[in-house]
Amino acid sequence: MSDGTTDDVFQTETQQNSTPSDQHYAFKDLALLQTFSNVILTSFSAVSNRWAGGDFISWTIFCAFHLSATSDTTRSILYGTATATSPMQDGLLSVSSIAQMTGVPRETVRRKCVELAEKGTITRESSLLYRCVIPNDITTDMLAKVRSFIQLNERLT
Repeated sequence: MSDGTTDDVFQTETQQNSTPSDQHYAFKDLALLQTFSNVILTSFSAVSNRWAGGDFISWTIFCAFHLSATSDTTRSILYGTATATSPMQDGLLSVSSIAQMTGVPRETVRRKCVELAEKGTITRESSLLYRCVIPNDITTDMLAKVRSFIQLNERLT
């Protein structure tokens, strides 16, 4: 806890002005960061190529749907409206929500959603929301990678 002394102010200024090469990291942290980066890169690269045909904006939109689906499923389990072994819910989002989540301009998201709906990758609901069914094999693959990440953390502890 800071008591407002000169040492506290100096330490804060030093931390703010430090460069990455000035900071030291524990082996465990670096190993986990490397594994996490690898999981993110390989998982999303595979999903991007399969689900979005390698298109980065479509891939980003899929990530928003996946986050929505996992969040909704988790919330349902926590509040008792689903069991702990419930299937993944569909991602259900508006164009505005996707734009806000991803930082992609709203008009770009709208055009991509129309394109993805025409391909049958997502469907447009009557409520102006888009629905994305999350493929089970993608979820299973990502879960396996997350579990390996957790196991690495446990081995390094």
